[in-house]
Amino acid sequence: MEKLISNYSKPWYEKWSESMQTFPENDIWFLQEDYIIKANEILMLDKEPLNALLEAVSFVRNNLFLSKLVWHFSHMIYDNDTQINPWQVPFPELVNNDRNINDFLGLIILLSGFDRVLEFHRSKGVPIQVTIDTFRDIKIWLNHFYRKNGRWGLKENQWLILHFTGRLYRLGRLQFAMDKFTGKVKVFKNKHDRSVIALSEGDVWYRRDGLVNGTNGKHESDGIWTSQFQEDEDFYSGNPISPYGKAINKTLKLPKTDWQLMLVRNEPILDMHIPEDGTMAHNLCGQSIEMARVFFPNHFPEWEYKAFACTTWLFDSQFQTLLSSSSNIVKFQREFYLYPVISDDSQTFDRVFGGKPEDLSYAPRDTSLRKAIIDHYLQGGYLRGAGGFILKDDVDWGNQIYQKKGRIQDVSI
Repeated sequence: MEKLISNYSKPWYEKWSESMQTFPENDIWFLQEDYIIKANEILMLDKEPLNALLEAVSFVRNNLFLSKLVWHFSHMIYDNDTQINPWQVPFPELVNNDRNINDFLGLIILLSGFDRVLEFHRSKGVPIQVTIDTFRDIKIWLNHFYRKNGRWGLKENQWLILHFTGRLYRLGRLQFAMDKFTGKVKVFKNKHDRSVIALSEGDVWYRRDGLVNGTNGKHESDGIWTSQFQEDEDFYSGNPISPYGKAINKTLKLPKTDWQLMLVRNEPILDMHIPEDGTMAHNLCGQSIEMARVFFPNHFPEWEYKAFACTTWLFDSQFQTLLSSSSNIVKFQREFYLYPVISDDSQTFDRVFGGKPEDLSYAPRDTSLRKAIIDHYLQGGYLRGAGGFILKDDVDWGNQIYQKKGRIQDVSI
């Protein structure tokens, strides 16, 4: 097995014998052409990518090892009792990538559970249009792959587990995943004026610029400092995070009589994502959030989320000086309380340019965003991502309540 799989991961093959006990002697239903064509009533793939997918499915169906491989991974994703982290599932990559089969292998595995997730949607009363909109992501990523490689395929398999396990839904312009908060911050709300302050978790290394040490691959030694957080009977004490996404090397004490802890790492949130198939029109993003505030209590009342959250290249606060205040990017990020995360510029260049140009001097400058990014880099600057949140009860789209009213005035920003 190790000689056939280039990214062999032993824990995923320890249950091979178990999954082979249920391997069907006759044809596997999800490798049949009619199964894929039926699924396409929801996926709505165009003729060329659909035919490429059908060809890959036929190739797998007529290869005993590949049939067993996709059966095993289907079993591990959909029938395994262990909790699966959707970002770390090592989908198989074949050493012998005949006919570029690796381009579709992950999607074939995911589609094996398509009937299940459709039934789950129905059981939760999810409207059919939401289902269709949610799985439009497959078409988006197939097109993305084609633009980069000149052939059809898809590589975002870990990401798509959220869709195929019923944890993510597209509502209008935005997607929302039922997930856990990953920010290394603790969020507090004032009991009297309802203002919000975030404090860093302890033991995070920051640079003098307030970013996490290692951001953009830069690990500095001078001027770095470690955050501290303490809680006693009367106070929460720690380093505040500016709502513009930088840690402050000063200690702030929050009396428990005045401040309530609202959000910490690993608590339930609605994790927001922005598909690449549309504009960032500010009103459409606001409408999506309002749709989510209705959708999840109605269909998933058990998911008692604490906040909306997002980690994205769009949250680099430098855009507030690089772009016009009327920019959709600027207006979007100003609705959130930003916080620093270790990140780089890979997502920025991938989304804006389709990858980082080899020579920035000759990079296209045909939009205001592209021009601003290239000018910034030619002047020695860097871009990065950041995290951001809006507490559940603080949604007030258009009023930018955190970056206008955040109570950080007791310390220097």
